[in-house]
Amino acid sequence: MNTDEMKQKCLSLMNSTDILYMSTIGNDGFPHIRAVMNLRNKNNYPNLAEVFSKPDTGFQTYFATKTSSDKVKHIAANNSVCLYYCLPEKFQGVMLTCQAQPVLDLKLKQMFWQDDWQQFFPDGYNDPNYTLLHFVPLYAKGWWVNSVFDFKLG
Repeated sequence: MNTDEMKQKCLSLMNSTDILYMSTIGNDGFPHIRAVMNLRNKNNYPNLAEVFSKPDTGFQTYFATKTSSDKVKHIAANNSVCLYYCLPEKFQGVMLTCQAQPVLDLKLKQMFWQDDWQQFFPDGYNDPNYTLLHFVPLYAKGWWVNSVFDFKLG
């Protein structure tokens, strides 16, 4: 399979997994991994599907979290993160090494806002504890059934 075909398969995987795993580097110098919402999932977030279908979006993604979370603190100290999407039952997975940055654009934060997040952010997309993180991938590596792959991004 050529790189362009593999990229398309990876994007399809990214748009279909229910969760993704995110790793940050903690203040202790060790990786901290957690499962987070996959905003690219077209079934769970159909109102965001158009955002991720634009050609210039590519492998970029976003994630919402609390400003007070360890994730945000870790990224402020070291913005290198890994994201991992997988369907282990199908032997498919892709890891993205990324640079993460908080989104400051209020219109973009509003565009990603989900009404059911009100329970976490009572003041809506204006809530000071609502942070939208943007992930810009630099490299992809993974496995697809019985083969491995890697390619540069960005």
